[in-house]
Amino acid sequence: MLIGMLALPNAVASDEELEVTEVNDVVQGDGYVVVYPETDAPPAAEEADLIDVGPVDDDEIVIIADSEGNLPQGLTPEAIVEQSNQADDTAVYTESYGEAGVGNEPMSACSTPGNETYVAGVGAWGPESDSDTALIGDHGVTTTYRFTPLPQTNAIVSGQGLGFLQVGANLYERRWYHIGSGYGGETQIRSGVPWGNVAGNPQLRAQSTSSSVGQWCHGLR
Repeated sequence: MLIGMLALPNAVASDEELEVTEVNDVVQGDGYVVVYPETDAPPAAEEADLIDVGPVDDDEIVIIADSEGNLPQGLTPEAIVEQSNQADDTAVYTESYGEAGVGNEPMSACSTPGNETYVAGVGAWGPESDSDTALIGDHGVTTTYRFTPLPQTNAIVSGQGLGFLQVGANLYERRWYHIGSGYGGETQIRSGVPWGNVAGNPQLRAQSTSSSVGQWCHGLR
């Protein structure tokens, strides 16, 4: 687990009309709201959607379950709140089920080329690659994405990383943020992707003009 202080997000909500994603259930508890969206990401052809999380207090964390109802890293809501409180206005990375620790090298979890794998779509966005590491955020938290196509990749590859931005009392925008485009072995980096007071698993998707795979990671800066 890694902890680090972060700057305020450098993105604002757009004026585009966004679809509100169907939510199967919302469960509110002491210090948290658990949301169960029908999908793990915005629709494949869309850049963003909205999630209605219901009323959220400033000191509560929004926990995003996956489409199968699993919470980040298999943690209970109470364990997520406990780790968030221990962090004290910082972001927390949990690398395995419930294990906790404090690190002073926030980017060590995001070394080039990365420890996650993606498969790029050909002429369209490929499947979402879920990180094995959850991010427990707080207000003002952003994250950094990196991805690197395998060196033998001859086609250009574009990548997007998932972020969250609160745009209303009950609404959170879930958006794909462009990381960059490059050929094999060229690392693309984007920092400042909004995350906020959300607990969930970062995701990446990629597309290319030919079959391509590569590695990616995320970190605090």
